[in-house]
Amino acid sequence: MSCPEAVRKHDGRVVAYDSTKLGGSIARAVSAARPDLTAESARRLSLEIASAVGQFLVADARRVPASADIRAMAVQILRQTKQNAVADAYAEHARAASSLLWRMRVVEPGTPFSSSAGCPWDRRRLLESLRASGIARDPAGEVAREVERRIVALNQDRISAALIHAITAMVLSQRSMDTKVYGARCVAYSAARHVPRCDLEPDEDGALPAAGPALEAFWLQAVHSQDVVRVTRENLISLHPFPSRQPQKSAVPRGRGGDLEARATAAWLSALDPQAPEFAAAFREWCTRPTDTLWVLGDTDERNGELARFLAMLPASLAPDAPASPGLTVLLKPLPAIASTIASNPQEAVLLPAKGARALGVGSPITLNLAGLFVREALRDQTRATVRLAQTVALAAQAHREREEYFGLSPVRGRQLPLAICGLWNAAAWLSGESFECRLVTRNTRMVAATLLSVVRGAVETLRNETSMALLLVGSALPQATRQLWRRDREFFLRDGITLDPQSTYDGGPAVRLVMGAEDFAERIDFARAAGSVFDQAPATLIEVPLGGEADVASWRELLAAFAQAGVPRLQLCPGGSSRAIKGLTRAVRAHLEGFPLFEQMFGNG
Repeated sequence: MSCPEAVRKHDGRVVAYDSTKLGGSIARAVSAARPDLTAESARRLSLEIASAVGQFLVADARRVPASADIRAMAVQILRQTKQNAVADAYAEHARAASSLLWRMRVVEPGTPFSSSAGCPWDRRRLLESLRASGIARDPAGEVAREVERRIVALNQDRISAALIHAITAMVLSQRSMDTKVYGARCVAYSAARHVPRCDLEPDEDGALPAAGPALEAFWLQAVHSQDVVRVTRENLISLHPFPSRQPQKSAVPRGRGGDLEARATAAWLSALDPQAPEFAAAFREWCTRPTDTLWVLGDTDERNGELARFLAMLPASLAPDAPASPGLTVLLKPLPAIASTIASNPQEAVLLPAKGARALGVGSPITLNLAGLFVREALRDQTRATVRLAQTVALAAQAHREREEYFGLSPVRGRQLPLAICGLWNAAAWLSGESFECRLVTRNTRMVAATLLSVVRGAVETLRNETSMALLLVGSALPQATRQLWRRDREFFLRDGITLDPQSTYDGGPAVRLVMGAEDFAERIDFARAAGSVFDQAPATLIEVPLGGEADVASWRELLAAFAQAGVPRLQLCPGGSSRAIKGLTRAVRAHLEGFPLFEQMFGNG
């Protein structure tokens, strides 16, 4: 064989090797570097170089080389054959194309010129549109690459979405592909010039209403697409809270305090170390602010021992009240590395002292209503339900992208974008044929819930790989979002004569509460351990303990060690319970560890 079998593109696609395309690229470089040659001579020279490139790649046993390897081999052969001017022109063309694509902005015609106007060019967005039009992955990738080549040939820093759409439709037509579905996605009239633009300059007052129906109407009518608005109206996702001002660079809060919208999704990144000198002051401050959650690292025995000492020394007079305090969150496992963290803007990165990790900020979470999705569409079959769930995850990611683009941020090279879920146990009960309001964790509902979580996780991973968006699957949904979803679903149920408790609400994620002596105690521990590996931010396991009422350091240390051994990634200590609660919970967890793993191994139950 005189040429490789295929070529691996930079986006991961594997396509057939075509020496004619390589010859055309080299011919353009020959014509630019040696104008004295005729077109026929340049074509023959380029075909000879392209053939030599293929032979050398095969000789090096590279049957499926990358695009960059082919370019490097072409430059090497041109220099070895004393065609230095052609090699320089060939390499310069590649560099110029990459530079143009990096600085190109997609803007509406008539938009005032500025470096932040519009959004950056991203071939993957065009690939998404083609895939949504029913075109297979490989043909869609080839069409998107051809459109990108023609855009580079225009040599313009600013290009409109209408021109991109027209070029794409022309390429589809030339390749004898159906353009009707893709053409229908183009909006004939754009109202972007009549919609307020976010001012990237700091504005203390904010460009949008602070809250309320006006803010919601603005996002749903002026920013979000029709598909996102539809699923929001159908109560399948919640966009609350709607952002009212531009994101700040210091969007990642510390372990305590901070903005409510970001704290539930980003505070875990900067949890405090009990062995650090500043922890004592933070612990005292948390006692005086019962509405905040103190995030603490407990991923080693030494840290747990130090935290146990602080808990034992806490006097009853400083202990937070049970109704007012969410408690104290202990991270019992090392924080997972988030592969989707984008660090292309290191000047905007925020250094987190507790981890030494970089983060570019976290957007407001978008919440998926699992229970409302299945009930409203009467989905009982798990196959149909999981497919619809994956589609809803994609729409939530689309909502994130539209938000970021409004603020002039890149959804690909920008902030971390959290997705939360609610109504997990209600959805599992519905699919299992049990009562909708039943939250008893049985083996059957646990397996259904695990299946739903794996579907959401798989959809998020797929979107990360295809779009490079920094999507996070977080284990805590905001209370205002869960209350709103429950209230609207309750109104929907009333049409069928079913009355839901008006004082109830959807769970704020797959968090589980452990009560000593409950019949589903073991099932909840097993689920908490399994769910910890699914989420980027693990869901909480809630227990009530007498904060300020137990002075035994050993009891606290044994409690934390037992839950860590059980595989619980995140433990939330809520004020309440009796003085016997700590030892009782410790014994219950130890009994589960000693009995149930052996039982399950003997009978083959997972």
